[in-house]
Amino acid sequence: MKRYLPVISVFAAMAVVLFLKLDVIQKLFELSLWPDLTFYSNVGLQPGVALPILGSVLTQLSGLPVFGLVLVLLSLWCLSFLAGRLTGSRLAGMVPAVLAFLFVAGFDYSLYVFRAQGLLFSQTLGLIATVGCLLVWKRMGNTGGRIASIVLIVLAGYPLVGAYAVLFALAAAVASLIRKEWLAAVAAVISGVLFPILFTNCIFTHIDTRYTFVAGLPYMDFVGNHIRFLPLALAGLSIVVLAAAKSWKSVSLAVSLPVTALMVACVAVFPYWNRNFHLEISMQQALEKNDWDKAVSLGARSQAPTRVIVMYRNIALLYNGWLCDRMFTYPQESVGIDTPAEISQTEVCAPAVFFYNGLINYSTRWAWEMSMMFQRTLERYKYQAKVALFTGRENPELVEKYLGVNTMGLLSMMQRKEADQNAGTEGNVTRVVNAEAGAGKKATFEGFLTCNADFDQEVDPTWS
Repeated sequence: MKRYLPVISVFAAMAVVLFLKLDVIQKLFELSLWPDLTFYSNVGLQPGVALPILGSVLTQLSGLPVFGLVLVLLSLWCLSFLAGRLTGSRLAGMVPAVLAFLFVAGFDYSLYVFRAQGLLFSQTLGLIATVGCLLVWKRMGNTGGRIASIVLIVLAGYPLVGAYAVLFALAAAVASLIRKEWLAAVAAVISGVLFPILFTNCIFTHIDTRYTFVAGLPYMDFVGNHIRFLPLALAGLSIVVLAAAKSWKSVSLAVSLPVTALMVACVAVFPYWNRNFHLEISMQQALEKNDWDKAVSLGARSQAPTRVIVMYRNIALLYNGWLCDRMFTYPQESVGIDTPAEISQTEVCAPAVFFYNGLINYSTRWAWEMSMMFQRTLERYKYQAKVALFTGRENPELVEKYLGVNTMGLLSMMQRKEADQNAGTEGNVTRVVNAEAGAGKKATFEGFLTCNADFDQEVDPTWS
């Protein structure tokens, strides 16, 4: 039992942190989409293509946040197990898993502007592929077998996992140099440099050649916020170090306990903790369920709210009929969102705020704009579908298109059938939208939109 105590302790800490971040897992599910293989086979075919596809699939299986928590822990355990086999030490094997966890648990407001798909799982899968390939390479009994395995793994791996095949070549090169296997080291360097250049210049035409050696990494998703990318970089570096070490002796209890305590402390302290960030996610979920009371109570918990919280709270007060009486009993001044990245509050909440204020054309416009700027997601398609339901008499094909994007993520099959049957009548359409939103405690949402939805707006009420 003592041998497994470090692993149990660290993964228990991870589970607690992820449980406190179930709302973020739910948000990442909403900001994802089942992979469109037609897109990947045409304009989206880039090195590392397997990572966003598999990452998106696993994220879409995380619609129940607790199940997403289990999947994240399983992927991290797999990485820890393989790294432990690589090093011969369970304690050392947990290092890349902890760093990969800190990368995932460090997602902040950048998740609203992610361009890479499936980041909840994709980078952990890349690290698992790297360690797995290193295990295969190390089992080759002679220099010729090692050289052949390096060439084949990089040749087959770069199209699938991109930069993680290059990371494998780097780790193999360093390990070979330490073992004085010069031919294997040269083969690793040549393969890690030559094959990616050939692929990006001759086969993959949809990638800027400047990003040849970082393909598959989220190199565009943390601009101005590099500290959130640091754990992933350290995880890759730790794999190189672990692969290069000749042997790992068993660690005494006097050493393993402080190291385990340090890992647990890192797991608890270094994830992104911001009260307003979590409140915004919970408030939007409450609004979408028409639970105005909950949205108001959540907004009242912040004494230094962001403008997003203020807007969400005022929407909830409006639908509760309390706006004029209670609006100024809450703080109206706001603070900026807590991120060094250049992210506007429009990108955080525009589709929801416009929709619940009755400016539904601008809601669908911003959902579409952000789909083009960043990525198509369930949440953005959901607001486009809601607006299409309101205007369905003018364009029933558009209703069918948006409702058919992903039946798992938008409407249940029963609600989908009801929407198809009733899309011709605006009153019935509003009832379907409310059913999808959760058939809230009060019917003010339907009445407000029926009376106030502006289908011909001329002034663009945007903000930044």
